[in-house]
Amino acid sequence: MTGVMGPDDIRQALRLDGKSQGTAASYVSHIRHLLQHFGDGAAEADEADVRGYFTDLIAQGRSASYTAQAQSAIRFYYTRIAGRTDPLAGMGSRGAEAVERVLSRLEVASLLEAVEQPVYRLALTLMYSSGLRSGEACCLRRRNVDTEKMLIRVNDRAGRTLRETILSKASLPLLFQCLARRGDDQPYLFPGRGRTVCVSARTLQRVFVDAASRAGVSTGRKTTLNLLRHSFAVHLLEDGIDRRLVQELMGVGSSSMMTPYVRLAGGNARLRVLSPLDRLPFMI
Repeated sequence: MTGVMGPDDIRQALRLDGKSQGTAASYVSHIRHLLQHFGDGAAEADEADVRGYFTDLIAQGRSASYTAQAQSAIRFYYTRIAGRTDPLAGMGSRGAEAVERVLSRLEVASLLEAVEQPVYRLALTLMYSSGLRSGEACCLRRRNVDTEKMLIRVNDRAGRTLRETILSKASLPLLFQCLARRGDDQPYLFPGRGRTVCVSARTLQRVFVDAASRAGVSTGRKTTLNLLRHSFAVHLLEDGIDRRLVQELMGVGSSSMMTPYVRLAGGNARLRVLSPLDRLPFMI
């Protein structure tokens, strides 16, 4: 059951699945928003784009029940209507992904160095250095990167500010290089095709996979772009940054979603301890 479907078709599919009238009405509303976002290509939308859409929805501060039902509706659309595998597999109703490992600092450096195009290297750099989600990096607007206050105002696709996070000093030369090459007034920092279109998560995912391959970096069973964001969280926690502050910088709504990061950071804590001898002004 693919192709363009109207609300009546979707309701019929929900009735056949045994959904109650109230649940069906909620699903139709969520699916309508999904179709409005992706247009006629919704059924074939890339998994990374769908996951980005869902994390953007969570970042709007909706209630847990709302996002849980939105997730169920999205899964229903793709598995029962579009006939695809679940694009949100491994994500909780608050957007948590199963985090089995993160990249080491050396792996991050090697991977970023392997990105050939400066604009894409900047996008991946900001994902790691500022803890951006893939969807947040894609739709980041130039005006929201504040090089005076050294912060990024993370925005959604409509341009609304969701939170503020840090801007790395080390990213500035690459940022200024990319901006100097721009001769347009397009609002997005990472433009896609067309005057008002930003780069897609699918494009950044492809760049990430290619760079990891060239750098010889193993990214685990599932090569996901959000490994950069996960690594941001773990590396800050390893450095002793307060858990609540890291949660705020990442825009994570629930403290329980920080648990995987804390666990991974705790396993490496001993490796980050600086010996008191190394703090002395002389060597014995």
